Amino acid sequence: MWYDTYIASVWLSYIAPALLALALLYKAAEQVKAKWDIPNKQLPELRWVCIRIILGACVLLLMVRAGASYLSARHLRADAVSLSGELISFAEERQARMPSTGARDWDAYTRGVAQVCAATQNDYSQRYAPRVLLLRREFARRELTDSALDSFYAHPSDPLAVRTVGERLALLAQQLR
Repeated sequence: MWYDTYIASVWLSYIAPALLALALLYKAAEQVKAKWDIPNKQLPELRWVCIRIILGACVLLLMVRAGASYLSARHLRADAVSLSGELISFAEERQARMPSTGARDWDAYTRGVAQVCAATQNDYSQRYAPRVLLLRREFARRELTDSALDSFYAHPSDPLAVRTVGERLALLAQQLR
């Protein structure tokens, strides 16, 4: 899936420049050693070819990252509809876990609601939040925004808010040309 490629390219695009910086620092240390003639410290030689290869890898990874982050309208629509369905199913499953409103013990009822909401928030943030964020960015890049999605997607407080995120993603997918 494009999401996995994008995440991998993001991580690699941080690692490759770090390797380039380390290689350049090492090269600078070689030159300082040669200039000041520091004895008793033998550094293995690092050729400029290595630095060029690392620099090329940085450029390639940035190009892959840029390419992986762009989705065609068809793929964006399909991913948004798919994620929307997952979110709505997840919200319905969590809503079914809510304690009934006819409970006699108010404290037990509120504890039950709080537990379901906390579990919902935790599961949403682990399973869905990164994908929702990427889709929201792609829609915003195409100048499609939704105020209800913007107010709920980061931290939906309960199953109804998760359902709203799913419904708003589906609505944005319908607006794509």
